[in-house]
Amino acid sequence: MTQLSALEEIRALLVQGGWVMLPIFLLGLFAWILIFERYFTYRRAKSKGEFGIISQFQKSILDSYAFGRRAVNFRLEEIRHFIEVDFDKAFPTIASCAALAPMLGLLGTVSGMVHVFQTIQLFGFGNPVLIADGISEALLTTQAGLLVAFPIVLANNHLRARMERLKAESWKRALQLENEKFSAEGK
Repeated sequence: MTQLSALEEIRALLVQGGWVMLPIFLLGLFAWILIFERYFTYRRAKSKGEFGIISQFQKSILDSYAFGRRAVNFRLEEIRHFIEVDFDKAFPTIASCAALAPMLGLLGTVSGMVHVFQTIQLFGFGNPVLIADGISEALLTTQAGLLVAFPIVLANNHLRARMERLKAESWKRALQLENEKFSAEGK
């Protein structure tokens, strides 16, 4: 299958599924963009470089060390708060996208069934091809809503759990660094 024929197949599915397929597709695309953005935030925070969490904690300890242990504690808590806010943004939006996709699929199901009943009203049961078109629309949108939501939920939960572990590990390491710094000086 060539790229062109794959795109033609996708276009045919979008047309066959009715108008609801486009919002389902766009919702899924938006959610995946947010997931990839969160993933790159995670990778940057996990790095050993300047933008890593441990580096931020080390820098804050060194910057406020001269003001005493209490100042270091306040600065570490401040950095921790900003990291938590940065890590947690977009996850509620991703979860909302995952919850909305099946609802849009259900809307498409209702739309397809309305289409079936309108066809029956106009042409009766004499032409099963016309009836099958509406049923196909109903089933495609249901399937699309579920196919969009399921991997988004899995990716969201997996990435969120990894970020929570990274936050916990980095906070533990920050406290160790603080203790090492002050115990080495005898303060």
